Amino acid sequence: MTSSRFCCICGKITDRLIDNRCYSCYIKEKKPEIPKKIEIRVCKRCLRVYSKGKWVVVNDYLPDILASEAINRLSLKGYNIEKYDVLNFMENEGKLTLKVKFKFNFRGIVYETYENIEVKSKFEQCLDCARMAGGYYEGILQI
Repeated sequence: MTSSRFCCICGKITDRLIDNRCYSCYIKEKKPEIPKKIEIRVCKRCLRVYSKGKWVVVNDYLPDILASEAINRLSLKGYNIEKYDVLNFMENEGKLTLKVKFKFNFRGIVYETYENIEVKSKFEQCLDCARMAGGYYEGILQI
C-alpha cells in the first residue's frame, strides 16, 4: 500500500509532493526567476567580453555566450541547467534580444521554458587596454 497525499492548494491526490504541493501548483508558485535583462561588459577597444571574472576573447557564437551568462546566473540560484538552445537572435537599434529554450532541474522537478532575454552592452576598457592607454608596460626578462 502506498501512501497517497493531497496537495494543500488544489486538493489533487498524488504520491509525490514538493513542500506540500503537487507539481503544477509548485511550479505556479515557485516559478524560476530567469533574468529578463542582462548587462554584459564589453571592452570598447578590443571587443573582449567580461565573463566569469575575466576578460575573454569572443571566438564563439555571441548568442551562446550571452545565453551562458543567463545560465551562470541561474546556477547561482540553485537551478541545474540540463540543456539550452538559442532559438532566435535579433538586433534592433543597439538592443540584442535572445529567445532561449531552457531545460533545467530544480529539486527533482524537470522544468522547460522559453524566455526572451534582452541584452544591454556596457562599454568600458579591459585591464590590458587600460594599461596600454595609460602607457604602462611590464615584461619579463630572461637572462
